Amino acid sequence: MEKVKVVEYKGKNIVYLDFSNGDMLEKKQEVLDLIEEAKAFISKQAPNSLLTLTDATNLRFSMELIDILKDFTNHNKPYVKAAAIVGVKGIQKIAYDTVMKFTKRNIPIFASVEEAMDWLIEQ
Repeated sequence: MEKVKVVEYKGKNIVYLDFSNGDMLEKKQEVLDLIEEAKAFISKQAPNSLLTLTDATNLRFSMELIDILKDFTNHNKPYVKAAAIVGVKGIQKIAYDTVMKFTKRNIPIFASVEEAMDWLIEQ
């Protein structure tokens, strides 16, 4: 199953980044490869053109991943018009807050993919 893909939602394209069930503790390389794949895809797009949705449901992270996500989020900034995230719960919120503070990005958290997509297409 593709982890980085473009999905059409109500006539608009959204880049869906599926980090769900990723595991930085036991399957670290898988997560790192996904980040590199996403960076490569995003960097080929026009500036300020993308709507992105990241699914972090059940993502197990490490301190190393927080630093990698800071870099990833900064890297994407020039290409992204609006971004949303789903699946951030519990201790993940601390990692999310750290990345947002460091990158000065505003990426709202939504309870469901549909809510996030509805918000994105209005941006």
